[in-house]
Amino acid sequence: MFERNFPDVNLCMDKLVISDEHIHTAGATTSNLSLALHLIGILAGEQIANQMAKILLIDPNRTSQQPFMSMDLSVGVNNHKDELVTKIQNWMQTHIEQSFLLDEAKRLLETTELALEQIVDRVGYEDVSSFRKLFIQLTSLSPRAYRQKFNTHTCC
Repeated sequence: MFERNFPDVNLCMDKLVISDEHIHTAGATTSNLSLALHLIGILAGEQIANQMAKILLIDPNRTSQQPFMSMDLSVGVNNHKDELVTKIQNWMQTHIEQSFLLDEAKRLLETTELALEQIVDRVGYEDVSSFRKLFIQLTSLSPRAYRQKFNTHTCC
């Protein structure tokens, strides 16, 4: 329907912030914060934008709502509310645990020179490859790229 009403508009459903020359827009409810960080990055530099993201507890690498849209809440007519509640609780528990693991891994990437294998072991993940895929899915950066962008550890 959108395409029919606005044929000249290129609708991008999977991005939070879109920039086209001097026009910047944001989509989802809290994406205005992502837009603010984007504009701070343009006007004051990425370092200032990253500092603001940390102060405001905003993930500066969030470019999509996709990780939050993946929850399947399909409930048949005969399903009970208890099944839905259980499904939501399980989904939340998994994603909260992943969030804590990811936050600790980010902290270690930012403040140490530990190898990824050591970090994965410290946060309690068993498979480096699976962790790397999850990290990229949730941050849009590889662990190496994240470390290069945010590492504050200075050697010597």
